[in-house]
Amino acid sequence: MTLGARFNRGGMVARLVYTAALMVAVTVGVDPGKVDHQPQLLIFPLALLGGVVMLTSVLMASDVEHRDDAVHDPLTGLLNRKALGPVFEELAHHGETKSRDVGMIMADIDHFKRINDTRGHAVGDAVLKEIAEILEGCVRDGDAVYRMGGEEFLVLLPGTPLEGCTTVAERMREEVAAAQPAGVQVSISLGVSVADAVPVALERALESADVALYSAKEQGRDRLVVAEAAVAA
Repeated sequence: MTLGARFNRGGMVARLVYTAALMVAVTVGVDPGKVDHQPQLLIFPLALLGGVVMLTSVLMASDVEHRDDAVHDPLTGLLNRKALGPVFEELAHHGETKSRDVGMIMADIDHFKRINDTRGHAVGDAVLKEIAEILEGCVRDGDAVYRMGGEEFLVLLPGTPLEGCTTVAERMREEVAAAQPAGVQVSISLGVSVADAVPVALERALESADVALYSAKEQGRDRLVVAEAAVAA
C-alpha cells in the first residue's frame, strides 16, 4: 500500500514535524555544544528529511490523482463501476448497526444511440453530463450516482425503503423528460430494487434492478419498473 493511501496531507505534516523534532532532540538535546561547533550534524539529516518529504509529496499527489481517476468517470465526474466493490463492503459493514435497506435504481437513457447517430457524439456527451447532474440533484447527501458505462447509471440509496426509492426514481424520470438536455428531448427508463446491506444481497439487488430496467425498456420506455420483491440474503 502506498503512502498516499495510508496518510492524508495533514498526517504527513504531523509526522514530518515529529521526525524533525526527534532529530533535534537526539542531537542538540544530547550534546548542544558539539552541534554548535559542527552544525552539519543537524543540518545534514534535516536536509535529507526535507528531500525525502519533497519526493514523497510528489509521489503521494500522483498516487491520489491516479486512484481518483481509476474510480471516476472522466466525462461526467461520477463514480464508476470500479468504485462499487469498496462501497458494497462499507454498506455491509454499516448495515450491522444501522438500517440495512439499500435502495438501487438502474437508469438508462432511451434511444441514446439515435442521439449520437443523428446529433453527433459531442451532443451525446453533453446529454450524458446534463443527465448526470439531474440525477445527482435528485438524491440526498450520503446517496451516490454511478455511471456504469455507456448511457447506464446506478443510484444507491442507503437506508431507503422501496417506497422512497420509487419516489426518487419517478422524480428523476420527470426531471429528465422536462429538461431537454443539450436541446434534445430525452427520456429515461428505470429499474428499482431494495436489498439488505449484506454483500450477497447487494449483488442480487443490482441484478434485480437491472432486470427491472430492461423490463421497463420492453414495456415502452420512459417509465420505471419495480423488482418483484425485495432482495435479502
